[in-house]
Amino acid sequence: MIGMSINSRIKQVVDIKCGGSQREFAKRLEATPQYVAKLVKDGGSVGLEPIIKILQLFPDVDARWLILGEREMIEAGAINEVKYFLHQNIQEMLKIEQYLPFMTDEELTEYRNAATKFTAYNYNDQQLKRWVNLAEKNGK
Repeated sequence: MIGMSINSRIKQVVDIKCGGSQREFAKRLEATPQYVAKLVKDGGSVGLEPIIKILQLFPDVDARWLILGEREMIEAGAINEVKYFLHQNIQEMLKIEQYLPFMTDEELTEYRNAATKFTAYNYNDQQLKRWVNLAEKNGK
């Protein structure tokens, strides 16, 4: 967002990357909380060193955005990669959803955990064959 001060952009990095915790940001930056408070205060002086450190710590933060306020905070490529993997996981979960009634309690728990924690559900060919056979036997 053009017009936003560099201090406000650093504050936005703190908010998004460290959940708003200036203390956590200071720890990652290897700086004092007082120094971070100065960085995020509008009108506070910001040198090259903290900019470089922020870009090293958070490689998905767009340097042009941080320094000049142009473009978006997170590079589109990074967001698109996350979206791609999210869609892949969803498609995989939906593909095997039909076999939920044929999963063991342990498999069902793993599937539920993957669904609620947005992680990949890993199953093998042997499991898939068993589910398919059980579904066929039960007319599904």
